[in-house]
Amino acid sequence: MSQRTPPTIRFQLLLAVNPAMAVVFAAFLVFDYRRELAERVAERHIHMEEEAKTLLPGILRLQHHGFDAVQEYLDSVCGRMRESDSPGHHIAIDFAGTTLQAHAHHRASPQIFEAMQAAAASPKHRASVEGEELLVGSHQQEDLTVYVSEYVANLRHAVVGDVLRRLGGIVVLGILAAVVANVVLIRVVVRPLDQLVATVDRIATGQLGAQTGTLNSAELMYLGNAINSMSSSLAESDRQRREQMAKA
Repeated sequence: MSQRTPPTIRFQLLLAVNPAMAVVFAAFLVFDYRRELAERVAERHIHMEEEAKTLLPGILRLQHHGFDAVQEYLDSVCGRMRESDSPGHHIAIDFAGTTLQAHAHHRASPQIFEAMQAAAASPKHRASVEGEELLVGSHQQEDLTVYVSEYVANLRHAVVGDVLRRLGGIVVLGILAAVVANVVLIRVVVRPLDQLVATVDRIATGQLGAQTGTLNSAELMYLGNAINSMSSSLAESDRQRREQMAKA
């Protein structure tokens, strides 16, 4: 039964290092994604809080002209928000129990208003409605509360795109690092070991006294010196054996 050839040192080193690097790399990507998403959500929430705060004085001034004027104002402001810039953008108000919602993007419904109220009361300022997660900013003054919402999914898509772009750059750097590591591994480990193996093969074929050259690491130099010493001892033993045979 033939004995199975063990894997090379280079293969074992790469097998030991690469999975560990992959795990660290994956953990870094997950951490980076979560960190950036949290930052984007926080920034967007502040922006919507400022928008609600800006809308509130105008609504208070228009309330004296009736709710129709307020409704027209909400539709005008919400309609100016482009869907590509603010997907899911929606505005709603609660004025002393009377609710109004913008109709510009046809999102007005009791369900979305309830979700906006729930999100405003939530520590994370988020709530789900009809399969979408809303991020809501609000501002209240006296009996008037203004709510502004957007879809969280848009922020997630933007963060994923940024992470993937960074991932492309990291992959290129990783490939370069792997090439450099492989070259260094060959020069520092593989070639010196090949040199030692070649010296042992020469000794095995009868070239007693064969010596290996200078090696570039303390461990391999120690091994090389041991092989050189063994080779010299074998050569000396062979010389003495030949002399004894000649005398006999």
